[in-house]
Amino acid sequence: MKNETKHTPGPWQALPRNRVNRAGTPTYDIMTASGNAENWDMVADRVDGEANARLIATAPDLLACCRWLANYAPIPTDAARVRAVIAKAEGKNELNRVN
Repeated sequence: MKNETKHTPGPWQALPRNRVNRAGTPTYDIMTASGNAENWDMVADRVDGEANARLIATAPDLLACCRWLANYAPIPTDAARVRAVIAKAEGKNELNRVN
């Protein structure tokens, strides 16, 4: 499986905005450092909730783990399921659900 990374390379970090949305939930920005911490680039802004922000910030690492697992999963059906998740993340099988 080719590693076709079209997203902003990680690592990503969730940073609090010190603001809340209309429901009172804290919001976060997802940022990535380009070379050093002084050159932050925005990946996503105004993400509602810490749990959502952490999950989004972890996306590049999760995708890398899935790519590894697709090649080394001991059970073929597990590898196929992981490949389906990767395809969904890459926008290749938007209509296919992964159960």
